[in-house]
Amino acid sequence: MDAGRILRQARRRAGLTQRALAERAGVPQPTVARIERGTTVPRVDTLDKLLEQCGEGLYARARLGIGVDRTLFPHLRALEPSQRIITQEESARDFHRLRAAYRAQRGWVAEQSPAYRGSILAVLARHRVRFVLIGGVAANVHGSATVTNDIDICYARDRENVGALVAALRDMEAGLRGVPEGLPFILDEKTILNGVNFTFTTVYGPFDCLGEPSGVRGFDELFHNAIEVDLDGWPVAVAALQDLIRMKLAAGRPKDLLMVEELGALQEEIDRRDDPNERFR
Repeated sequence: MDAGRILRQARRRAGLTQRALAERAGVPQPTVARIERGTTVPRVDTLDKLLEQCGEGLYARARLGIGVDRTLFPHLRALEPSQRIITQEESARDFHRLRAAYRAQRGWVAEQSPAYRGSILAVLARHRVRFVLIGGVAANVHGSATVTNDIDICYARDRENVGALVAALRDMEAGLRGVPEGLPFILDEKTILNGVNFTFTTVYGPFDCLGEPSGVRGFDELFHNAIEVDLDGWPVAVAALQDLIRMKLAAGRPKDLLMVEELGALQEEIDRRDDPNERFR
């Protein structure tokens, strides 16, 4: 179902602007805009409420397992926008908590296990690689409860930065993941510049380096919108929530679409708390 197209066509048939529809439905106007652009996947009740104000309706059949448990969003407990935005310390604490829970589940010992996600960030920082954190760990920073065991980045494609990335990858003893054993692979600047997106195994765990993630225009756009968060003692540029949603939508895998629903619900809550009219209802 293309919710954005359905809503846009219904609104136009009703002769309503986005603002007029938002006022009728009692939702923030940015939420309507994001749904129509396809950067937010609305909940069924939200879409149905919007269509109702256009004189139309939506038939939905309940499906088990679909929906978002909003108690998983500890970041949303504050009422004021200034309080709602978590501090870097709080975000890092949540990151460490999620990582510790995952290690406990797998029986890892932090000091002994090489599968230490933070070490990848440390190596990248030591080599001054310019990148934006994307994927599941970036979603954790924004409040997602999904636990992941890999690091995903979008890296700058200029030659200097690619050289720094190659040096970092060599330090991590990186090798291609998901390719036939024995396939020739030379890890150097020419290889990275001739390719775009790479999936690696490293001594610290899985590591995906994307030059052109689906759904966005690359490093410059992501970096412009990114937030800076302290993770494992390193300042890291983390992809903005809207950009994460766009990338997950473009990827389109079932696990990505489930995360889109979670991140979309988070974005709706942020819109609602940022809307001055909502605060006084």
